[in-house]
Amino acid sequence: MLHLFWFLLNSILLLYLIHIIIGYFVVGDTVFPKRFKYFPMVLLFLLAFQTLNSYSRKDAKNTIRFTETIPSSPIQMKKYTIEERFLFTIDVHIYYDKKEERFMPIEGQSHLNGLTNGFGWEMKTLSLFPLSSDKKQSFEMIGVLKWNLLGITLYRETIRFSGKLN
Repeated sequence: MLHLFWFLLNSILLLYLIHIIIGYFVVGDTVFPKRFKYFPMVLLFLLAFQTLNSYSRKDAKNTIRFTETIPSSPIQMKKYTIEERFLFTIDVHIYYDKKEERFMPIEGQSHLNGLTNGFGWEMKTLSLFPLSSDKKQSFEMIGVLKWNLLGITLYRETIRFSGKLN
């Protein structure tokens, strides 16, 4: 429920920013109420600056390579959903190389999918352990879920996942 509130808050602020910009160009400065004339103007410039600044930053690649070189042999990719929330999912893609009838992991990538307005995901570590007797691979992944308000990171939540991949 908190994720839904955060998504709606980001969407409302973004729509208000668009309303201020369009209103200013259509009707001029009368779009700003007389009592609160300076508040929307300051908010307009602050939100516009922060929004433009947030898109100019480089995002994390969310890729961890287990080997130094990618082989020229065929590679198999498997996608696993690590966590499913109401608005978004956290997925991990693992690339395997077939060596002597065994699949060895060579690279792992993590993604945040769904309604991600106001959220960002940065994978910090990914550990894969040898296959167990039930033919499932154990894993451990640590990442940071960022709570952004129009590009400004207000809170960073460290999340740890562990279990078996199907």
